[in-house]
Amino acid sequence: MKEQIRLQCRFFLIVTLSLTMLWILRCGTSGPKFQGSGSQAQLAYAKAVFDRKDYYKAKNLFTILVLNNPTGEIFEIAQFYLAECHYGLKEYIEAILESEKVSSNQFMDMGNDWARMKDFETAILFYERSLELNSNNIDALINMSTCYAELGKYDSAFIGYRSALSRRPNDPTIINNLITMQRAIESSLVKMSAEHNP
Repeated sequence: MKEQIRLQCRFFLIVTLSLTMLWILRCGTSGPKFQGSGSQAQLAYAKAVFDRKDYYKAKNLFTILVLNNPTGEIFEIAQFYLAECHYGLKEYIEAILESEKVSSNQFMDMGNDWARMKDFETAILFYERSLELNSNNIDALINMSTCYAELGKYDSAFIGYRSALSRRPNDPTIINNLITMQRAIESSLVKMSAEHNP
């Protein structure tokens, strides 16, 4: 079953790239006409096509952007929208495969956005996804631990900070956070003990 899905995905990718190449040839070697120049203008145009819900055309545009910008911010944005195009076209397996290519740092940045809005539970989901893609993303681990602390889940925060410290020894911020969590846990235990033994 997995092999069949893998073959279908590979076939889909070949078809998508072939259609993209045909589309480029039809538009001429310079591709579609954009307002402005460079990848930023192409990205803006592709987003406009996506916003019109022309997912098929947008998918081709974002594919070109991904191929021409294999790293960096434009790659990450185009990759994200490429996955969204597949989703809009109800190509769910392809959407999942493309979303897995979004970088760990992009998920961490989204987690940071949610944390700034004080939605710590949603932020934790993004940090977890970031760590799934790159288990060495210490900043995502620290930020996730801070969210746990904000939610009062001191034990989870402590475990996260301890793991971060093992990867980044002698970091004063992590050490300070660990001490703070240890005190919070101790305080919580004293409070619980006082409530049960009046």
